[in-house]
Amino acid sequence: MTRSRCGDLRQAIGELVTCSRCIGTWCAAGLASTQILAPRFGRLLTWSFAAAGANDWLQAGFVALADKSNELGRRAEGSRVRAVLTHLKQDSAWKRLT
Repeated sequence: MTRSRCGDLRQAIGELVTCSRCIGTWCAAGLASTQILAPRFGRLLTWSFAAAGANDWLQAGFVALADKSNELGRRAEGSRVRAVLTHLKQDSAWKRLT
């Protein structure tokens, strides 16, 4: 196994390709190149990415709404239980049981 030298071209390209901050730039450059070299395919690719982005955004909104709904449901259930317990404590039958 050969060990690459520190700072060689291979390492630089590897860092550029795997950089998490750079991947968006690489995707945009590839998409722009596709728009120029093959416009029909570029438009299809652009619309596909746009649909996927819209899907992700809508899914995130749905998850947020579902979480809020579940939280409100738990709060309402808790207040109903407290109301029933308060009513039972005021009831004479409960007083006889305790």
